[in-house]
Amino acid sequence: MCKNALARVAKLYVEFSTAEAEMLDLSVQEESNERMHDAGGVNDPVAFLVALKGWTRAGLEAMEPLRIRGGAA
Repeated sequence: MCKNALARVAKLYVEFSTAEAEMLDLSVQEESNERMHDAGGVNDPVAFLVALKGWTRAGLEAMEPLRIRGGAA
């Protein structure tokens, strides 16, 4: 699951130039990252999956405005 989520985010991320990538604010993923960590610590796969989906969505949404402005194709 994690591999697929990371691949989805990375696929879009690698299309940005270095300057564009530096403009991205991926701190929006921190809350979901903490939730994944907490869910893993108590062995709660459902909560982990929910947090992982949130992490993926947050990353993709953070990249969307830059992509629309002509960053990644």
